[in-house]
Amino acid sequence: GINAEYGEGLLVVHVDDILMTGDHNFFAKVEPALNSYKIGRVETTEFNYLGWQVKQEGNDIFVTQEQYCNYVRNSMMEQLSSVKPVPQNKEEVDDNLRSLMRTVIGKLNWLATQTMPQISFGLLDITTTTPWTGQQFKDLRKIVKNLSPSRITFSPINHSNCNISVFTDASLGNLHDKKTGEGIILFWGNPEIGNNSHANLLAYSSNKVKRVVSSVYAAELNGVNDGLGYAILIQSFLRELTFDPGINIYTDSKQVVYSTNNVSSIPEDKSQILLLRQVQERIEKGEVTVSWIESKLNPADILTKKGVNPEVISGLL
Repeated sequence: GINAEYGEGLLVVHVDDILMTGDHNFFAKVEPALNSYKIGRVETTEFNYLGWQVKQEGNDIFVTQEQYCNYVRNSMMEQLSSVKPVPQNKEEVDDNLRSLMRTVIGKLNWLATQTMPQISFGLLDITTTTPWTGQQFKDLRKIVKNLSPSRITFSPINHSNCNISVFTDASLGNLHDKKTGEGIILFWGNPEIGNNSHANLLAYSSNKVKRVVSSVYAAELNGVNDGLGYAILIQSFLRELTFDPGINIYTDSKQVVYSTNNVSSIPEDKSQILLLRQVQERIEKGEVTVSWIESKLNPADILTKKGVNPEVISGLL
């Protein structure tokens, strides 16, 4: 954490692995204490941590899973390409192929949840489909074939004027099982979409909406509400580190933007009143803003549908 006596820094422990970052004063205070423990190996500037490749260049820190991504693409593509005959689009896959697909999806999920949001929706669409047919096999093979590692950049920011930027999107009935998909991505910073502006990635998700939604408005409002929940949780963590960012939410639904910013607005679907009121109250208190963003510029768009230009999100990472 941050302490006037110990300087500024952060120490994270995962089982028996330690990740530490901070200023010189922080290291000078913490390292003697760490030396009292038996530590097998110490690596700085460039190293692997929990399957990530971490590298520091100047004040920037880069995180990628390039090695693992290349391994998955090469090894899994070889196995998928050996499948003969390839089942027809509507033909259910057999037990052996189903087992192989589960193995591949398990490996891809580690990439999708860590550094590669661009493959999240494709996997969500496959895993929410039952039974698996030749179409899901071909979709999975295409994801593996086109795997290309992302590089996440973390750069110094001015904490005094940087907020948590939340981008949300939802697509009604867009999954194979006709359920609704939802995408949320959060950055620490004030990115200018389309201007090669960078912000530090905090979290993202591509999930099936758990609530019953019967309209595009309800799906988009649900996404904004869930995005707000994520942001409040992260905001509480950052406040423990003495930061106090505001929350800016962006959606491509003009109807949601209008209704959340007008307290007199009441949705036709009365089941959405509670969700709407939760957002309205935060806006009234000045804790949150909800604004419109054009769909083609929304980085959460790639988390809810296929065929989206990946450059929108890669430009922010």
